Amino acid sequence: MEKPRVYVGTYDKYSMGSIKGDWLELSNFENKEAFLKACKKLHKDESSPEFMYQDFENFPRVLYSESNITKVFDYLKAIESMDNDMIEAFNYFVSDVYYGWSNADSMKKSFESSFQGKYPPSSLFLDTELEFTHQYVESHEILKGMDENLHGYFDFHRYSQMLFTAYYTSVNEYVFTLNY
Repeated sequence: MEKPRVYVGTYDKYSMGSIKGDWLELSNFENKEAFLKACKKLHKDESSPEFMYQDFENFPRVLYSESNITKVFDYLKAIESMDNDMIEAFNYFVSDVYYGWSNADSMKKSFESSFQGKYPPSSLFLDTELEFTHQYVESHEILKGMDENLHGYFDFHRYSQMLFTAYYTSVNEYVFTLNY
């Protein structure tokens, strides 16, 4: 997974028609204060630089702000112990499922209670939601007690529609509950 970074310029330079700045990789800094110190050093030609984060890469858009970097450092704290697959799932959760960022701890807890797993389509079920539904039906023994000859009549499509209308959502093969 590529590391989160921002392009740091200043409002003064931008107002003068320049986008002079540089990309800074956020994981190189212990905290926001160390990052801001590096920004000051980068723009030492200004007595009181007002930083402008003109572009970003490798973190959810919802956390990006042209004038504030605080949410991104909260995000870095939240993902520090995650592997790349979990970071990818967390990014989808932040961007597409949970629309309000409060703080790193509450976001991580919400993610952990909502995240159901990755369900790539199989040869039996050609989409994530049907794959999840099939595994859900098996793990919850929904067909238990039903005559084996009738299992083929179970409508996974309809059951999947019900699950994903009321209780779950999927984003790029990842499934999340809507009750976080």
